[in-house]
Amino acid sequence: MRMILKSNVQRDMGIALIKADQTLLPYLSGRVMISTVPDEYKELPEGILPKVEHEIANDPRLQSFFQHERVIGAAGGISSIEAWATRFMGCQYCGDEKPRQLETRRYGNSAMRMCWGCDNKTDGHISPKLDELANTNAARWVVETAKWRLKSPGQLTVPELVLWAAISGVVDLIPNEISAELLALPNPVRVSGARKESDMAVGPAPTEILTRNAMKAFKVDPEPPKAFMLRPKLTRVEDSKYTRWVKTQPCCGCGARADDPHHIIGHGLGGMGTKPSDYLTIPLCRTCHRNLHDNPTAWEAEHGSQTDLFAQFFDYSVGIGAIA
Repeated sequence: MRMILKSNVQRDMGIALIKADQTLLPYLSGRVMISTVPDEYKELPEGILPKVEHEIANDPRLQSFFQHERVIGAAGGISSIEAWATRFMGCQYCGDEKPRQLETRRYGNSAMRMCWGCDNKTDGHISPKLDELANTNAARWVVETAKWRLKSPGQLTVPELVLWAAISGVVDLIPNEISAELLALPNPVRVSGARKESDMAVGPAPTEILTRNAMKAFKVDPEPPKAFMLRPKLTRVEDSKYTRWVKTQPCCGCGARADDPHHIIGHGLGGMGTKPSDYLTIPLCRTCHRNLHDNPTAWEAEHGSQTDLFAQFFDYSVGIGAIA
């Protein structure tokens, strides 16, 4: 149990007075742990904080993320959250811990468990209480899904949640305030009123920077639209983060420190004036890279086929986790 209370300090007497109503007093007997209020909780009213298994689910900055339709879909969809809600053995609406019959109510992009009476009473209704209950369940469910996906022990942290978002393809929905914190950037400043153009500092939003530098996760689409075209135009994939890592590996030719990420040439890859995707690369030192482009046949006769070297290097990259 956690609560936010206001204290009045009497410095001359060396004591701090805390005002609490009758519902809070039973929790203040004996020893209690006191902590400063985190920045994200400073706008919350005084009283008991919502009880959840994971503190991050209470973070006001992340509520829009937890409630987004794409995030719900990435975590498993509405059917999954309905199945998750069956874990509750009491009515979440009225608090009855031993109801005769429970129903699972779908509400927006979330779900909740209610006794038969509350379900019948609120059928077809929209209310702030139902909104709060649905949003709380959605946040808890997304956090637990991310925790299970990452095999994370203990409390799920914000960096872990962002990692899950990157893996699930929803990192672009992370609030700018969270992205700025992770990237050690100043919080976004919201300016109202007219300003001179020369006084404006325009740049990419923190989440845009985070999305651009987030890890890439391969996805499988069994029915890509371009597969139904007679002559589809192939899209070249670029990933500077991966090619920077390739340059740090030993040269596939001589074993020295690599200087360049070499894009495979020949073998039906690339075209006139174009390169294959950045993932179709192997590390080469400057000398091997130059010799390969000067005479690919002679280089491959000495060091091996580019495709064989690529297959070995790509398998190594996936195996150690450079590519997820």
